[in-house]
Amino acid sequence: MARFWFCVAGAGCFLALLVLHSRIRDSPVLREFVFQVSWRTENVLYRLDVGWPKHSEYFTGVTFCVAVDSLNGLVYIAQRGENIQKVLVFTEDGYFLRAWNYTVDTPHGMFATRTLHEQSIWITDVGSGSYGHTIKKYSSFGDLVQVLGTPGKKGSGLNPLQFDNPAELYVEDTGDIYIVDGDGGLNNRLIKLSQGT
Repeated sequence: MARFWFCVAGAGCFLALLVLHSRIRDSPVLREFVFQVSWRTENVLYRLDVGWPKHSEYFTGVTFCVAVDSLNGLVYIAQRGENIQKVLVFTEDGYFLRAWNYTVDTPHGMFATRTLHEQSIWITDVGSGSYGHTIKKYSSFGDLVQVLGTPGKKGSGLNPLQFDNPAELYVEDTGDIYIVDGDGGLNNRLIKLSQGT
C-alpha cells in the first residue's frame, strides 16, 4: 500500500511541474536548458535552443535525419511521409530557406560535404518506390547530381551496383564513400567506394 501512495505522490508532483512549466514556459529564464555531465558540472555539453527552428510549421512529416554544413551555416533535415517536402534546408539560426521533394522516396541517412568547388548533400533512400534502394548526391539547392545503386530495385550485386535499404554513409575528404547497406534488408554489409569507381 505504501508503494501505491508513493506512486500517487510522484504522479502528483509530476503533474504540478507540468502545470508550473506551462504557465512560465515563455519566461526568458526558461528559454534555454543546459545539459551537463553529472561528475563534471563545470563543463556544459549542450544547450537546448527552444526557439529553433523559428517556424516549426515546415515539419509536416516524421523527421528522420539531419546533416549540417557548418562552413556555410546550413542545416539539412529529411522527413518521411506522403505528399510532403522530403528535404528541408534551414540556416543555423533556424530560418527556413528552401525545400525539395524531387527523387526522394524514403530518406534514411544524410551527409553534407563541401569542397572548394561544390557543396553537396548525400541522402540514403530505403524506399520501395521508383527512387528507392539508392544513394543520391544533390547540390545544396536540391539538384540531383549523382545516383548510386539501381533505382527501385533492391539487390546485393556489385555490377551493376545494388543496395537493399542503405542506411547511413560517410564521405571522406578524398571522395571515398563508406556505405552501411542492409537496415532490415537483404544485405548486412559495409561498402567502400573509391572516387573514380
